[in-house]
Amino acid sequence: MLTTTPYRPIHQPDWESLLQSSRNGTFMHSRNYMDYHRDRFEDCSVIIHQDGRPVAIFPAHWEGGKVYSHKGLTFGGLVLGNGVGDEEMEKVVGALIDHFRREEVSEIHIKCIPDFYLEDGQDRLRKALLKFGATLTAINIIHAVPLPSTIGERADYKIRNSQRISPEIRKADSFQPFWEKVLIPHLYNKFGNRPVHSLQEITQLGQHNPIEQWDLYHEGELLAGTTLFVDKHVVKAQYTATTERGRKLKALDYLFFHLFDLYGHKKLFNLGTSYHPGTRELVPGLVHWKKSFGALPYESDNYVIIL
Repeated sequence: MLTTTPYRPIHQPDWESLLQSSRNGTFMHSRNYMDYHRDRFEDCSVIIHQDGRPVAIFPAHWEGGKVYSHKGLTFGGLVLGNGVGDEEMEKVVGALIDHFRREEVSEIHIKCIPDFYLEDGQDRLRKALLKFGATLTAINIIHAVPLPSTIGERADYKIRNSQRISPEIRKADSFQPFWEKVLIPHLYNKFGNRPVHSLQEITQLGQHNPIEQWDLYHEGELLAGTTLFVDKHVVKAQYTATTERGRKLKALDYLFFHLFDLYGHKKLFNLGTSYHPGTRELVPGLVHWKKSFGALPYESDNYVIIL
């Protein structure tokens, strides 16, 4: 017997318990992460129980009579417990649809978690969504480096680059230097926008979540950095930027080669999407740069269910 319950703070223990034992959840689905922007979204997340035990969670919010999984997250998706098989999957999706139909929702938009966060992919979820009439609306391309990295040029690059740069790579205690001196100027000058997270927000999130800041200095000058979201099997470069001098010295290349070695015990190093934030078109130079590390393209599906 499946039951659906709108999420309330009293349900956080069940939410976190399911997340810890899930097949495809990340720390970004934790309420410790999600709730930092609860004032920006009208939350309508759902917990699905089977005989009193949580078997799935759906991070979501309302927007104009429609439900989205969750625009405040890199990917929202349906987070599933380990015991959810083919038959249970259809029941979970059906229960979710019935719940929002009772709420008189017109559409449910589902932004799937990339397959590489699972050992066995999400074909069962796709089949269940399509069975209930879901339509594929978009496929986002994510580039990620399989670990351990086996790029043959890595050692040669370090030797060549050491002749013009003597980098000092630090795991920073503060996000502030990178945010103020590198990231904000870079995003404004190149794209005319700002980071999704403010300095205050990323600092707050870093206190309660596995978020790390890595910076590269040369001759005492901060040239490049990346903000990492470190999950159980996948490391995600959430923010990456360099100064003009850092770009000329290829400081980011050196930094990432170092991090590929450091996290070689993980499954994948996620370099994110390569879309222009204004046009949503792929940026060829960014794609080429990621491929130079041996990054492969992975798909993340978006679906809509019309009720």
